[in-house]
Amino acid sequence: GRQWPGRAPDNIGVMVLANISAVHNYANRLNVALAPLQFDSPADPRLFDFRANIPIPYSPPDHAAVGAALANYAAVVNKYPYLADPGFESLQYPIPDELLGSFGDLAQNNNFGAATNTLFLYGQGLGNILDQISLNIVKGYLGKVFVESLLGAGYLWARSRDNREFYDKALPVIGEENVLFNSTVQHARRRKTGVQLQVTSSDSCATVKAKKLIVATYPTMNTMQPFDLDDEEKWVFSQYQYSSYYTGVLKNSGIPSNMSVTNIGSDQPHGIPRLPGIYSIMPVFQIDGVHDIKYGSDTTLTSQEVQQNILDHLHQLELAGVIPPNDKTPEFVMWSAHVPYHMVVPADVAGGGFYKRAFALQGKRSTYYTGAAWEAQDSSLLWRYNEEYLIPLMKQGKHW
Repeated sequence: GRQWPGRAPDNIGVMVLANISAVHNYANRLNVALAPLQFDSPADPRLFDFRANIPIPYSPPDHAAVGAALANYAAVVNKYPYLADPGFESLQYPIPDELLGSFGDLAQNNNFGAATNTLFLYGQGLGNILDQISLNIVKGYLGKVFVESLLGAGYLWARSRDNREFYDKALPVIGEENVLFNSTVQHARRRKTGVQLQVTSSDSCATVKAKKLIVATYPTMNTMQPFDLDDEEKWVFSQYQYSSYYTGVLKNSGIPSNMSVTNIGSDQPHGIPRLPGIYSIMPVFQIDGVHDIKYGSDTTLTSQEVQQNILDHLHQLELAGVIPPNDKTPEFVMWSAHVPYHMVVPADVAGGGFYKRAFALQGKRSTYYTGAAWEAQDSSLLWRYNEEYLIPLMKQGKHW
């Protein structure tokens, strides 16, 4: 959340929480009051094809058709109940062909194409979802908990509307003196008997000794390089591919405060735009003249490249007459690059037993793993993964 004096917060990180026991348990532990999520709808929604640079006449979604398609999607999700288990250890082999095929084919073969644009917008950051293998979509954020949330259970957020409250209240539970902020692991020595880390920050250097280590960062080779990897760990961490997701808050955009702009691929299946590109530009209702912006890519772009692309798109909205000429300079008052974001492996790697080998690393050399690569890019599901899978595993003392 980001707060302006006298104004309400605006969440550009964790936006929604699932109505599941792990979320309630964590909120109770931290004394964070929860409330049903409330979506504000803009008075003037617009559709724009940012590749063709043309406005598309707005028509509201066909709720009956989308609802029927979502029911068909739910039926596919429910065919694989083991995918709802935390982590990937319940994954059954051989992995069914339709889960290793593209999500676009899965939608066509199971008649939920009318819901794919909705899934694309809810699953922001997952990349060009129709190209992804279905396992990478159905197992994760758009899986069983998502379906249940959308079709009845609903979503939650902090009653304060500021989801940062979870992190603010977690700090004193851990103890601020036990946290090394803005720090980097320079070297690790990991053994069956425990671990030792050399950690530096801008103004200090520390040696951390522990019986067990939890790695919660994204496990790319670049990130994991200081952790004294063995050959099997190097193989696992070198297989990942990932998307990129960028979120920001923009003022002086020239877009009226009551207007939203959603990207649409007018020549693409189900209107899903190709990425890299904007997902949507939404007004921040509590703050006049300020808009949230979401941008996704299957590849890694620098923040400077993405911001320039967004500014170019704003200019196209002017040229197309969607917004009036803007005599102010747009300014990004908040920005976050979530890179890597959705961490996945291709079909041949997944089908070849990748997740067996990845999860065999749990406890190896006194090291355990959590984070999006091991479950989903979703806080609710990660809290459940930690509560139901990781902590019991660590208590068993499974390490070598």
